[in-house]
This record gives sequence, C-alpha cells and structure tokens, in this order.
Amino acid sequence: NMIISAIGVLIFAGLTAYHTQQIKNVYDYVAGTDMIGKTIVMSALKLYIDMEAIRFGGKFTAEIIVDPDVEVHSVMLPPLIFQPYVENSIWHGLLHKEAEGKLLVHIRQIDNNLVCIIEDDGVGRLKSAELKASKPALKKSLGLKLTQERLNLMKEQERRDFSIEMEDLSHPDGSPAGTRVIIKIESEERD
Repeated sequence: NMIISAIGVLIFAGLTAYHTQQIKNVYDYVAGTDMIGKTIVMSALKLYIDMEAIRFGGKFTAEIIVDPDVEVHSVMLPPLIFQPYVENSIWHGLLHKEAEGKLLVHIRQIDNNLVCIIEDDGVGRLKSAELKASKPALKKSLGLKLTQERLNLMKEQERRDFSIEMEDLSHPDGSPAGTRVIIKIESEERD
C-alpha cells in the first residue's frame, strides 16, 4: 500500500520508468509473502529511501552499508521489516531538522545475528515528541507496533529471537544529535 501510493508521487516528481518498474517488481515479489531474502529486503528499503529523498528534495542524504560477511542467500526476513524504523528516522527526525540530515543504515552479521543499525542525525526523540504533541494527530501511526507483532510472530513460528534497542544520541554539550535503532534478528533456528 505504501509502495503503490508512493509511485504516484514519484511519477509526478519525475521518477524514471525504470524506477517505477523496480518499485512494482519489489511490490509484486513481496505481496503475500511471509519471508523473503535479505537482498530483496534491502532492495525494497533502498527504493523506499530513494523515494523519500526525491519526495523531500535534498532534505537528507542516505547511505546503506551491507558488510561483506553478511550471508546474502541464507538470511530470510519478513518483508519491509526495517522500513518503519527508517520511516520514523526520516519523518520524525530528519524532516524537522533545519539543515540537511544524514541517514545511515548498516547491516552486519554478529555471531548468529543479523544486525541492522539505523542512525540519523535528526532532532531526536524528545524534540520529535514535543513537535508531535503540539500538532493534532491526523492518524495514529501503527508501523512500529505492527512490526513488533510481525517479529513476535516470527519468534513464535520460527523460533528465531530478536531484540530492538533505541538510543538517543547527543553532542558533547548534551544537545540532541539524533537517534540510533539497533535491530538484531537471529539468522537461523536454534536447536
């Protein structure tokens, strides 16, 4: 649904036919699928970040790093599992920043865990909450709650553990320097 609505925005913004076909390919691949490979997860995430970067015209830059030791074909994940955290970084951290922001997504393999680190240099969670409280809510955001439920289901059905940590970053003077989210997902079933 998010991908389909974004296609119209991007066509209007001048996205090429190649990009819109890539978005459709990812959507067709993940629709109705419980688990997909890490490569498709990352392709969908990159497309989402690219769409938002075009949509917000230079408000932030993004970098995705996948360490070479991450096993590409053996890691299966729920579709779009990291997207809500990236969306929060963009919408609640980077878009409220006056200067251009920076988003980093880093995928690593640590022991038997796939680790996704999502870090932004936005306004931070405290300032974001203050801004949110000052505006009437148009709709209730369910992305993080639904993602938590999907991870709980994966844990129950596949016996794969996970953890999610959120850290507030700060400058040496104590002022907010953004947010870091660390998502660890066990790579394979435990015996």
